[in-house]
Formats: sequence, C-alpha cells, structure tokens
Amino acid sequence: MNKQKMTEQTKLAFEFIQKLYHETAFLIKEVENQLMQEEESFEIIKPSGYAITSKNSTGLESTNVNLWPIRKLGVMFAPSQFVEKGRSNITAFVANLKMIYLRVLLDDPKINEPKLIYGCLYDFGKNGELGKRLVKAEQLVSHIEYNESKFFKNLEKFEYDDVYIKLKGILREIDLFDLNSSEEVHTKIVEPSLEMFRGV
Repeated sequence: MNKQKMTEQTKLAFEFIQKLYHETAFLIKEVENQLMQEEESFEIIKPSGYAITSKNSTGLESTNVNLWPIRKLGVMFAPSQFVEKGRSNITAFVANLKMIYLRVLLDDPKINEPKLIYGCLYDFGKNGELGKRLVKAEQLVSHIEYNESKFFKNLEKFEYDDVYIKLKGILREIDLFDLNSSEEVHTKIVEPSLEMFRGV
C-alpha cells in the first residue's frame, strides 16, 4: 500500500472509530435520560467523574497495545436515594441496594458483531471467608471490567463471589446495532432492565 493510501485509510479508520464512540455515548446518555424519568430517579454511578469505565492501557507490550483503543466499557445506574453526593459520589453497599448495569462490547474475539449487555445487579455482600468488600459501588464498575472472564460466565442468572465482592445478577444480551431509535432503547433496554430491577 502506498503512502497516500495509508494516509487515507488511517484518517478513515479514526473517523469511523470516533463516530462509533459518539454513537455509544449518545446511547448511554439516552438510557440515562430515560432512567432519570422513572420513579426511582436513577443516577449514573461516577467512579471517576461523569465517564464510562473500561480496561485500557498505554503499555508497549503487545498484549497492552491491544488495549489502546476502548473495545469494552461499562456503566451502572443506582436510584438517587442511595447516592451520597460530594466531591466524589459514594454509593454504599446497603442491604437493599440494586443497580442497573450496562456494558457495551464493541469488539471481542468471541463475538461476531458488537453487543450490549444490560440488566440488574443486586444482593451485594462480603466475601464469606475473609469478610472483605469493596468500599463503595463506584469501585465495582472497574472491578467487573478487570475480572470479566470470571464475571460473565452465565448472564441469565448468576452469583459472583471473590475476595472483594459478592453479588447476584440477571443480565441479557442484544446486538448493539439493533438499537436505532429512542423507542427501541426504551422497549429493548430500559423496560426489560426495570422489570428485572423491580422483580428482585
């Protein structure tokens, strides 16, 4: 490939990825806006500001170079009554805390096309033997991203337990590009998530 062609391909690749990131951000904000209107008045969990959480790297080792672009990301939403606002929001693991979880898979060797995982996480407890637990729900989003191989074995109904957290969940998966309007986001993501949330 000649220099001009490589230059054009590089520009097109970055333009496409940037558009994909913008569309993903719009999707998350649409879910957020719809959940804010519900009686629970959900708020997005903010581990490090108003942001998504992803596993990434700037390392030069080949395995780390694969993490340069964001391929997978997650966000959580909690009812506002559980979110203590301050310089850094704190959502404590109280007995009746439940959260809606959203995870976008833009690229992964195990999938044929981009996916969206959605549903409810609940029944947060301590490690049975050590009695340890993450301090706040804001830490859980990155804990999931960095432990995805253990966490996402069974989406339908699962129990997860490690040194830092114990929880239950009900998650579903949908093809990301099947969501093409606010109405579809509502019927395919928000309504089913609320049904799971209110049913546990």
